[in-house]
Amino acid sequence: MKITKKIMSVILAAIMVIGALAVSVSADSIYDTAVDLPSGEKQTFTLSDYQQKDYKVKLSKSGTLTININARIEWSGLWLYDEDGNKIVPSEYDFTTGKGSSNSERLFCEWNSTTENFKCTAKYELKKGTYYIRYERNNWKGGSGKTTFTATYPSKDSEEEISGSTGKISYLTLEMEVGDTIRLGTLTEPADADVTWSSSKSSIATVSASGKVTAKKEGSAIIKAKCGSSVKNIKIIVV
Repeated sequence: MKITKKIMSVILAAIMVIGALAVSVSADSIYDTAVDLPSGEKQTFTLSDYQQKDYKVKLSKSGTLTININARIEWSGLWLYDEDGNKIVPSEYDFTTGKGSSNSERLFCEWNSTTENFKCTAKYELKKGTYYIRYERNNWKGGSGKTTFTATYPSKDSEEEISGSTGKISYLTLEMEVGDTIRLGTLTEPADADVTWSSSKSSIATVSASGKVTAKKEGSAIIKAKCGSSVKNIKIIVV
């Protein structure tokens, strides 16, 4: 009996140590784990059950943060935080495949059970500053976990502005995979300036009146954005 009690006490002690270590690891803040995510740079990764990716973005001025996700994950969540730890919900979101919902904490993403993936675009209207993104797989069921993730936002490195008589626009050059869709965000001055879009090769990439680009087949196409008398060519490379 004494031997049994001693063995049990050793096992319990080991469990307590493991538990303490687990608490220490989970206590890591997103502010410690987040890595810089350049505007317009596509990230490709695979997430295991309950694994997450943490990113940091710095807006050079007030504008729209647009996040595009294409994932083979049954259930997942998207969070956004400011520098003070406040959670921010998207001002709008759209699922071209699958479905989602938003509450006061996150955007919840669920795949299409037939295609076993989801594609979504989430937009956040933000002030100049640094923000933190967390994307997490939160199920143990279906999907390979393969994900493509892109964030576009006003930044000094990726943004170029051109001026015209009635306005100016900012642009990005993007790489896409066949079947991907992405909505190009614009920053206009004045804010209500009209932007018109066109594609040089609709067989490779199409663009809607609202700036939504769809990659049709491999190759490259020039998307033209026009604001007032200003015109900018945006190269889309489809791989």
